Amino acid sequence: MILTEIQLNGVRRFTSPIKLEGLGPGLNILALPNESGKSTLLLALRAALMWRHSSGGEQIKSLASYGGSEPHIILRFMWGSVPCAFEKRFLKKKGARLLMGGEQYQGDEAEEKIRNLLGLNDLINKNSVATGLWSALLVPQGESQYLPELTDAGYTSIRSCLDQGSGSVAPAGGGKAALLLSRVREKLSPLLTEKKGEPTGGYKQALQKEAELTERFEQLKANRLRLADDLTALERDRRVLRDLENPERRAEAKSQLEQVRQERDRVSQFALKEKEVLAGVRLAERVYESLKAERLGRHENRNRQKELSEQMQSAQQQLAQLRDHVRHAQDKLTEAGNKRKKAHEQYERSDRRNKSITRQRLLEQDQEALKSDRTVLHRLEQASAVWRQAQAAFKACRVDQKAVDALRKAERDCDKLQLQMEAQAPSVSLHLLPEAADRVTVNGSLCSESTFKVLEQTRIEIEGVGALSITPALQEQQGAQARWHDAKKQLEQALQKVGCSTMAEAEQAFDIYRQTKAEQDAAQRAVLSCLPENRQSTDQVSAVIALYQEQIADKEARLRQRSAELSTEQVTLFSEGEILQAAESDLEVEQALSVFREAQREEEDKVAVLKSIQSDETQKAADVSELGRALERARHEEETAQKHKTDAALEAESAQAELSLKDAHSKNEALAQEMAAEARSLSDLEGDIRRREEALAAQDGRIRGLHGDVRACEERVRQAEGEGLDEQIAETERLIKQAEHECRGYARESAALTLLKQTLEAAEQEQTERYLAPLVKVMQPAFSTVFPDMTLSLDASFGVQAITRRQTEQFSDLSMGTREQIAVLARLGFAQLLHQQQGKSLLVLDDALSFSDKQRRERLFEVLTDAARHFQILILTCRDDILSELGGHTLHLRPCEEMAELRV
Repeated sequence: MILTEIQLNGVRRFTSPIKLEGLGPGLNILALPNESGKSTLLLALRAALMWRHSSGGEQIKSLASYGGSEPHIILRFMWGSVPCAFEKRFLKKKGARLLMGGEQYQGDEAEEKIRNLLGLNDLINKNSVATGLWSALLVPQGESQYLPELTDAGYTSIRSCLDQGSGSVAPAGGGKAALLLSRVREKLSPLLTEKKGEPTGGYKQALQKEAELTERFEQLKANRLRLADDLTALERDRRVLRDLENPERRAEAKSQLEQVRQERDRVSQFALKEKEVLAGVRLAERVYESLKAERLGRHENRNRQKELSEQMQSAQQQLAQLRDHVRHAQDKLTEAGNKRKKAHEQYERSDRRNKSITRQRLLEQDQEALKSDRTVLHRLEQASAVWRQAQAAFKACRVDQKAVDALRKAERDCDKLQLQMEAQAPSVSLHLLPEAADRVTVNGSLCSESTFKVLEQTRIEIEGVGALSITPALQEQQGAQARWHDAKKQLEQALQKVGCSTMAEAEQAFDIYRQTKAEQDAAQRAVLSCLPENRQSTDQVSAVIALYQEQIADKEARLRQRSAELSTEQVTLFSEGEILQAAESDLEVEQALSVFREAQREEEDKVAVLKSIQSDETQKAADVSELGRALERARHEEETAQKHKTDAALEAESAQAELSLKDAHSKNEALAQEMAAEARSLSDLEGDIRRREEALAAQDGRIRGLHGDVRACEERVRQAEGEGLDEQIAETERLIKQAEHECRGYARESAALTLLKQTLEAAEQEQTERYLAPLVKVMQPAFSTVFPDMTLSLDASFGVQAITRRQTEQFSDLSMGTREQIAVLARLGFAQLLHQQQGKSLLVLDDALSFSDKQRRERLFEVLTDAARHFQILILTCRDDILSELGGHTLHLRPCEEMAELRV
């Protein structure tokens, strides 16, 4: 079977007819961007080959286009050398038709014929979809990375191919062995799960019951242990409670507490006395220390007075020396000032002479600048006059670019409408002799053309013969004539608006407009070239002219003034001989300036020296003043202290304070000896009282707690004795033994069935490997090309179980890219097997090999190219580079006007 064309309409995104062109034998590639309809095309192919046309399920409804039209699919293919066409419609216009050579099949008969040709299984699943191996060969997007999930019909197709190729029987010893293995699995399924082999059903319930009984038995034993613990605790709490509630022990504890309290009161009296004695000691110490500090302060004050007197004498001597230095520095400064004044006078005389010469030079430069300004003003006035004349001429033009564009558009509209009318209007041809040309008129004008179009009622007059009227079919041209007249009217109005009667006049006026605009632009550029850079605008012309005029007037006035001043200075400063030598005075000015600056720097240095000495003098005078004030304060403090208390009185008070301090210390030592005679301190007694009070309170709390514990324990004991724990434990032990017996029975049965299942499966696997040898033989070359030195292993369901390179690797442990490559090779193997045994096959891959690297992809392309020599392969992809890597037929998806009708 070789597909040659696919047409479809009303399938999902294709709301209008579309056709796949370029199909041929071997490798075919359709490379289009995403969302272009490649997956929809594959879905339509599956629907045409595998879905019943009479089905109306959700799967068929989802095939309808987004616009609501009904799916319509046509496949054209070659069956051997016979051209065939298969058409299928779904939903309301459902139907099927097959044309094969000169034969035609309709409806179910057509679908039956297709299934027989392609070897599709006759079974139809619940969705009315034909099943079989072909469902694994038409690979939708996203499924190429998974191994094909074959249905029972698919397994049947592969077994049929294997049986035809090898002539062997089904594996596992035939139907009896398969039936026995099926029954073993059926018996084992209520006991163990299929995947993990874990208990299930009655076996699981028995295990759960055993676990629950064991847990209950352990709970009952724990309850019995808690009962024994409660009885022991009850006896212990009663004994402790009797000891704690003994009245003699409680009375003795309270008596001891009272004795400690009395001892604390006695020691508290000693504490009060100690506070009084210590207060007296501290008072005596403060008085003594105060008098001692006063004596020390008077001694330090006398020493400070002596030191201040010495410092003041030294400072006064230094101050006298500084004042001598100040007078000497002032003399030096006066001398430097006189020198500076003389140098400054000499510099001013030289500078005045030099400035007079400079002003003479500047006067000459100002005269040149005035001449230049007058030239610029003259050029600007001339350019401004030319520009204003050009501007006035430009404003007088009425046909500008916008107006001529509107006129040209109106003329084009008239011409277009006239051409439309002329295309529909009749033509009149007149062939006149030369002497008759002046005798024939058309609508009152001499006939200048031999052939013209009749757009409206036309009157032809022939002198000496008569007149002829021609009226065109107005009904056909009425609308066009109205539009043409409107367009002509608009054109005439536009011409009148600009003051022209014809388009030629308008074009001539526009030429004048452009010439005038060019002249205006040239004049404007000339004006702008005369303007300063900061005033490059025609609006500034008048202001600039006025500014130039004002500047010229100012310069003329300054020139007159400077000329008068310069004449006066020259008469005052120079004689005739000096004026001739004044050009050489720059050096004299510089020398005078240098001498003046040197004298000025010398004066500044003297000023700095004087200021420094004066600053030192001021600081030293301030120091002397501060020392005097400090000495005066010290003397005043001593006088004040002597007036308050003389030295003799201070000594007497100090001696008396020392005696009072010794007496206070004696009293404190005597009290300390009395307190030392006591056994314990006040803090120890307070702590003892707190501990005894807390012990009595804790004892009362413990008694209350023990009463509550005894009541709760008695309640638990009564409850446990009423539940009959021993009877419950015995009954639970009996039930546990029954459950264990039941679980052992389930375990023996499941173990026997598992062993039998494993034995049968091993035998089936061994026989299956021999049975699958032809399929492995077909697949192995392709796998070896992509994965060198690899051995393929298939399971009983024809899936790739593992591959062996340096070691055996399970399919589920491989990377995503490797799994995708193996899945594509497996589908290719199924297609090759189908082609070898039945002579018909087709493989379609939609966006496959997305996870493959370049090297693996090149090897896979080699395998696909080789396989395409035997049967047709379609590759749908969004990658353009695959076209250059694979070659083959390049397919195109093109729209068509309508679906081609099938003809016998």
